Amino acid sequence: MIELRSLGLKEMQNFIEELGEPKFRAKQVFKWIHKGVEDFEDMTDLSRALREKLSNIGYIKNMEIAKNRYLK
Repeated sequence: MIELRSLGLKEMQNFIEELGEPKFRAKQVFKWIHKGVEDFEDMTDLSRALREKLSNIGYIKNMEIAKNRYLK
């Protein structure tokens, strides 16, 4: 499984093209991920087939907020 949040846009484009999808889909996925979406089903402008494909081979790691030890 590949963690998609860690991919830059160019890497996402390569990944999406390797899936046989058009390159523009990479920008759509990239935008959703960086808006905070963590579930492929919420990416409503992607086809159901692509969402299913992504969920079978990838995941989106939750972002964690680091605790600042200097703030109380």
